[in-house]
Amino acid sequence: MIFINYYSSVNALGNSIPDILKNLSDNHAPGMKESTHWLGSNKNAFYGNVLGELPVIADEFKRHNSRNNRLILAALQHNSDKFHSLVSKFSKNRVAVIMGTSTSGSNEANEYVNAVISKLQTPSDFQGWAQELGDPSRFLSAYLGLSGPAYTISTACTSSARSIISGARLIQSGMADAAIVGGADSLAKLPIHGFTSLEVMSRQKCRPFSSKRAGITIGEGAGVLVLSKEPSNLVLAGWGETSDAYHISSPHPQGAGIETAMREALAMARLQTSDIAYVNLHGTATRLNDSAEGAAVRNLFGSVPCSSTKKLTGHTLGAAGITEAALICALLDNPQTVLPSQFEDQSEMDEAFSGLGLLQNPTTLRGHYMMSNNIAFGGNNTSLILADNWLPHRLPMRFIDELTEIDEEHAECRCDCKKADRLELFKDENGIIPNVFLIEMMAQAIGVWAGYYRKDDMELSDVGFLLSVRGAELLVNKTPANEVLTIKIQKIIQDKNLASFDGSVLSEKGETLAHGKITVYQPTKIEYDKLFSN
Repeated sequence: MIFINYYSSVNALGNSIPDILKNLSDNHAPGMKESTHWLGSNKNAFYGNVLGELPVIADEFKRHNSRNNRLILAALQHNSDKFHSLVSKFSKNRVAVIMGTSTSGSNEANEYVNAVISKLQTPSDFQGWAQELGDPSRFLSAYLGLSGPAYTISTACTSSARSIISGARLIQSGMADAAIVGGADSLAKLPIHGFTSLEVMSRQKCRPFSSKRAGITIGEGAGVLVLSKEPSNLVLAGWGETSDAYHISSPHPQGAGIETAMREALAMARLQTSDIAYVNLHGTATRLNDSAEGAAVRNLFGSVPCSSTKKLTGHTLGAAGITEAALICALLDNPQTVLPSQFEDQSEMDEAFSGLGLLQNPTTLRGHYMMSNNIAFGGNNTSLILADNWLPHRLPMRFIDELTEIDEEHAECRCDCKKADRLELFKDENGIIPNVFLIEMMAQAIGVWAGYYRKDDMELSDVGFLLSVRGAELLVNKTPANEVLTIKIQKIIQDKNLASFDGSVLSEKGETLAHGKITVYQPTKIEYDKLFSN
């Protein structure tokens, strides 16, 4: 299981997660500004700017001095102590750095070339290295003193989403213990003029899925996630990625590629469409993109709560994936957050998207799983599913705090016995917690496993029955009261709702405290209702 231990972001909504959430709820982007700077000739357009002074890059890293890299440092200023403490837990050669970008230092290069052509004073701080697409990862790795794998992905608007997927794969493969993933894109004349030449730039603020949509609003931003197998309250539950190569710049009309990516993400996470509480759409506000993505999402989900937040951040291009993934992390961590309506006026919704589930009123989301889509040139598509690390069981699991690993054959959980009053109810007259509760911990871990694999029922799992414990050994005379215990269960055999497991409980030092073979039965809903109807 891949956990998200840290997340941060800067964009037109704000320079910290609390500011971003507040401005999101207020439907207000302080950095969304009108300007004539980028297109010249008094051509006004709106752009999503990161406001305020950015961190200065020290002289020892001056070859990496670009606004792109300063945006990454700005993102890391949020909860920086937690970030540095987290990274320091891992060996320097076991931490990967994977960034996504499409601009890197291209605007600094543009200004330098213009100065040379115009025979003006060239910028004294220009560094050619910084415009190379690999520079963001190379810079961040050097800045943090790391020596693990470091590379940058540039697949246009899926760049930073693919960096997240690549980081997860490095951890899964054993090539890294942790991965710093994300990316940055700064405002630059090259992409702005490029999108203008394609006639998909809007001069007004973009209006995704509106009947009046007229193209994208370009923004800048950066963000970072730290991934590892260290348990956390957020999980990268699944992902899908496709490359349908339908057209060099236009998406498949029915969104075939992004639909396949969403299906892959759901399959990896072992979820049904009804498990997804919200889909953050790529939603660029171009006619073709919104039409294709809307068709794919409606075909797969029917009506699902969904919206595009690019109306507030702008399209941050290579940073779009991390901008929206970090936002979903924040929504999962702060479920009271109100998402704004997709439309300023409900009457402007394009009727072609009726029944899609687009947010038409300010909405507070409820659910454990959220999806984020990104679509890029060349038919390049990604879909991420992020989740809070919840325990899928209807009744309280007093002994289980975290689900750290799970698949069809096994599960691993943790119990923090140090938490106040955790085991107070079970102490005997001498204040000792009997060792038999170690067996109950194994049984509850099986309950977590059963709940996780009852998703096909579209509801939480009910209580199961412990039928027998065979060959049990309790290797301590009491349950430790001041340790975080690891509970492991491995399936031996299963016949429908009846199953046997090997179970064990380990101390913080990895010593086995108890083990045994546990047989359990999970009643069907009909059986459960009959048993407990009175």
